[in-house]
Amino acid sequence: MTSCESFESILVLSLRDLQLHTVFKHVAKCSNLQILFLSGNSIQTLDLERNMKKLQSVRKLDLSQNNLSELPQDPNYFKRMQGLEFLALESNKFLQIDKLRGLRGASNLKYLTLEHNPIKAKL
Repeated sequence: MTSCESFESILVLSLRDLQLHTVFKHVAKCSNLQILFLSGNSIQTLDLERNMKKLQSVRKLDLSQNNLSELPQDPNYFKRMQGLEFLALESNKFLQIDKLRGLRGASNLKYLTLEHNPIKAKL
């Protein structure tokens, strides 16, 4: 995958259905990115740690139809993505709702989609 260094003006980027395992270190170079579609890939973990501040302009992030089973648990992780309003996580492998507790740091999050995950309710 090539980097986006010369594409700073890109606002919307679609990398759907490419069987990618990781992309964030490259996408983080698109500093003005607002909408990022990553659905239909093979992403298992979010390798955002060093790149979160650079992705603070992302408002919509689509991670549906990947292999995610948990998110980073530290609320500060998503706190760095200050603009995030929409997060699509449907059709992943989340088994427990507490694997999403790191989203507490996403203070501007307005829409979260989780359907078609094998989440088990504790009664």
